[in-house]
Amino acid sequence: MAVINVCNAIQELERSILSYHPGSDLSAYLLLVTKLEQALKFLASNCGLAIQWLEGILQFLEDNVVSNDFYSFKVNMCLSILQKLQGTEEQARLGRGILCAAFFKLEIEFKQLLAENCSPAAFPFFIGKQACIAPSPLPAAVMQKLQAIIGRLNGSNRIEKCVSAFVQVRSMNARRSLEALDLNYLEKSVTEFDDVQEIEGFINQWCNHMGSAVKHVYEVEYMLCNEVFEEIGSDIGMYCFAKIATQSGILSFLQFGARVTECKKDPVKLLKLLDMFECLENLRADFNRLFRGKNCAEIQKQTRDLIRKVVCGACEIFWEFPFQVEHEREVLLLQMEVFQG
Repeated sequence: MAVINVCNAIQELERSILSYHPGSDLSAYLLLVTKLEQALKFLASNCGLAIQWLEGILQFLEDNVVSNDFYSFKVNMCLSILQKLQGTEEQARLGRGILCAAFFKLEIEFKQLLAENCSPAAFPFFIGKQACIAPSPLPAAVMQKLQAIIGRLNGSNRIEKCVSAFVQVRSMNARRSLEALDLNYLEKSVTEFDDVQEIEGFINQWCNHMGSAVKHVYEVEYMLCNEVFEEIGSDIGMYCFAKIATQSGILSFLQFGARVTECKKDPVKLLKLLDMFECLENLRADFNRLFRGKNCAEIQKQTRDLIRKVVCGACEIFWEFPFQVEHEREVLLLQMEVFQG
């Protein structure tokens, strides 16, 4: 009788879940899903006990050579029914099962909440030298809903699609934020034959834009990743942040800087390399905090390579500078002799 009551309760919960939209009342929907999971577990557990009991009865009938096949038939029929019911929870988690459908609704709601509450970063205005930084990009109520969905799906090993949706939506938002800076120059081809003076303006922009991107785009994404996934207690937040940073273009900044170091050596290049070093040094603490861990390994590698190239490039020009001055002095003296002669 208890098994029948549980089956009736499960059917009622299934009807409610199929007709309910999580966006109308997420807490109520999550409660329905939890009740359904509990009911399915309870059913599987009780079916297991009943199956053991019936198997004992069937063994007793066989041991005592009961000739009435009617009893054996009834017991086997009940066993078959209970075994099917015991597999109800597993079937509910499969592709077309009710739990799978319920989780799918939660995944859709998660992505929709993110998309509806995304807006490009408003780069701060300045009062004197103090920047006015915008607060968290998501309202507290939305953050709570996202965390609730993540917690529920993680408990059922269904977190992958939410992680993928989060990276997709937030990467797109970060790219939209950076588009406001007009970063087309980052794709500019630079070779060892190019003169730094020709791209001096781009290098100045790079220094300013690098700081803006780190402090007002990636800082926000870092905080958001950690806040949304903090309840899970894993490095999923850092995994998402590394993906967002990479897909939105942080490597383009580093690669442009590396190409600048390959330009023709001259005094102007020395000054620009020193500007770049100052920019990177000012952002060092931010880089170490934001782009940490194994998930940001490629960003760390390219950052180290850029710093090494900037320092080595500046040193080479600095040590060659006296020889260039002497060469220029000799050329000037030669020109004066020709002029006087």
